[in-house]
Amino acid sequence: MKGCGCGVVEGGWVGELESELKWIDCFLKDANAKQEHGDERVRNWVMEIREVAYDADDVIDNFIVEVLFRRKGNILK
Repeated sequence: MKGCGCGVVEGGWVGELESELKWIDCFLKDANAKQEHGDERVRNWVMEIREVAYDADDVIDNFIVEVLFRRKGNILK
């Protein structure tokens, strides 16, 4: 997870979601270390959570890009 330093993710629901994703990332790292001794269900569950976290991170990144684009205007002109 990374911020852009642009004030977009600080506070509000985007900041809260980013905070939750950081927590999920820590959980996944811990679960990843422990799943080696677990069963297939645990591995699948961790894999699905990781995919959802990556999708949510992509949504945040796209949101930040859109906000910056709208703030600065169309820089592709």
